[in-house]
Amino acid sequence: MKTVASTERATTATVDLACFELAGQTYAVAIAHVREILVTPAVTRLPDSPPVVEGVIDLRGMLIPVVDLARLLVRDDRPTGPRARTFVVAVRDFIVGFRVERATRVVAVPVSSLEPVPELARELGCRVVAAAFRRSDQDPILVIDLEVLVDRVLGESTVRPRGEGVAA
Repeated sequence: MKTVASTERATTATVDLACFELAGQTYAVAIAHVREILVTPAVTRLPDSPPVVEGVIDLRGMLIPVVDLARLLVRDDRPTGPRARTFVVAVRDFIVGFRVERATRVVAVPVSSLEPVPELARELGCRVVAAAFRRSDQDPILVIDLEVLVDRVLGESTVRPRGEGVAA
């Protein structure tokens, strides 16, 4: 039997989201996956990488791939400005940096206010957005599903597995 206190906790549960901008739109990711947000350091290019992968950064002795999130999600190739940041996230067994135009804020959003993406949008292929939440007199903030985002990055690769297409 539920108590009044447990019902109140269930209705007031929140999720912390780190917000950022890409091409004039605000997006968010669950802060639970974010290891840190940093000014994008110098990136070392990787040969034969897909165009969305800018290269790698050395973060305290660990090489981390950096993905241009604007290029991946909104097909925007504008150069980065001084407010660009890299969100270093842990997803599954990967540590990856996602470069964004600007980090904005962290918000605590009631779980009950997160709305699913319309089914038609999902059927048309928009699977990277897990949910949205509305703000009064502003555009909704789209919440990115990092698991799907990593799958999308992996799908951008045109590299074939070893041994495939290689003359013996």
